[in-house]
Amino acid sequence: MVPQHGSLFRLIFLSAKDMKLLIDLVKDYKITLASASPRRSELILGLGIPFTVEINSETDEEYSESTHTFDVPAILSLRKSLSFGRELDPKEILITADTLVICENLILGKPKDRDEACKMLRMLSCKAHKVVTGVTLRSIEKTESFYMSHLV
Repeated sequence: MVPQHGSLFRLIFLSAKDMKLLIDLVKDYKITLASASPRRSELILGLGIPFTVEINSETDEEYSESTHTFDVPAILSLRKSLSFGRELDPKEILITADTLVICENLILGKPKDRDEACKMLRMLSCKAHKVVTGVTLRSIEKTESFYMSHLV
C-alpha cells in the first residue's frame, strides 16, 4: 500500500496554537518512537510529550526510480511503520521517520564506506541541497504520512 504522489503526502507546519492542540490531543495516548536516532528522540523530548523508544527491525529501503524524490522519505517512513514488529495498543501512536539528502536531483543514501562518505561530502560542499524528512503517525484507527523539506 503506497499512496500516489499528492494523495497522502503534504507539507505541514504547526503554529504554537496548533502545537498546544496536538499535545492536548495525544495526552491520553502512549507515544512510541520506532527509531534509534538520538536526534529524533531529542526533537520529541522538546515537545514535552512522554514517549518510549522501540527499535524497529531493518526495513527494505528500495523504491522505484519513477517515484518523485520528495515522496521517497514518506514512503519509507510508511513502510517502516507497517513493518513494525508488533500490533499497536488501542491508545498508542507509533511514529516512524526517514530522512534523505537530495543534491542536484539525486537522492544520496547512506554511504557504504569512508570513501563514499568523502565523495558525498565533496558533492555537497558549497552547494545548496535539500534535506527531506518523511514522517508517519499511525494508530490502530488511522495512518497519516507527510514530508518536510529544508534547503541547506
